[in-house]
Amino acid sequence: IVSILTAIGTVIGAVVVVMRSERLRYQAHCLVLKIPLLGDLALLDGVGRACRTLAIVYRSVGEIPLGIELAAHSAGNMRVSEAFEDIGRSVYDGRLVWESMHETGLIPEIAVHMTRSGEESGQLDELLLKVAETFETRVRYGKERLVTFLRYGLLMLMGGFVLNVLLAVYLPVFDLIEQLHK
Repeated sequence: IVSILTAIGTVIGAVVVVMRSERLRYQAHCLVLKIPLLGDLALLDGVGRACRTLAIVYRSVGEIPLGIELAAHSAGNMRVSEAFEDIGRSVYDGRLVWESMHETGLIPEIAVHMTRSGEESGQLDELLLKVAETFETRVRYGKERLVTFLRYGLLMLMGGFVLNVLLAVYLPVFDLIEQLHK
């Protein structure tokens, strides 16, 4: 019990320290993006939020730099926010949005291609909304798969725990019976 409480206290303490330090929070966000399944979900979620924000601002106000600035604040992941801030600086210097997205190396290619098509056809807001919807759907299904995986993993863990308890109870009984037969 003491070791479990110590582990829980350590995790809570680490989370508090990370949340208070912007540098550690940034490193944690970068680390999350490197985790195989969780990183993909975090990236798609952040880029999807940013694309939706950019599309809404562009549709209502018609300003791409303002939309990118607000998109950077809405991404939810500090690394994705940093990428959108870089995109904003590049667009402010006169580059196209899709070129700036491609230069970051972080934005998924589908978002870059859809943004390029939107800029060339004059339907940037509609295509960015489609990107956001696509990414949100992928994130939703990914979360469902992750929860299903965790559910079966916990089931296996509980089965192993029950098996250990049963073996701990019955092995001494079997040893006693074996010694009585001798």
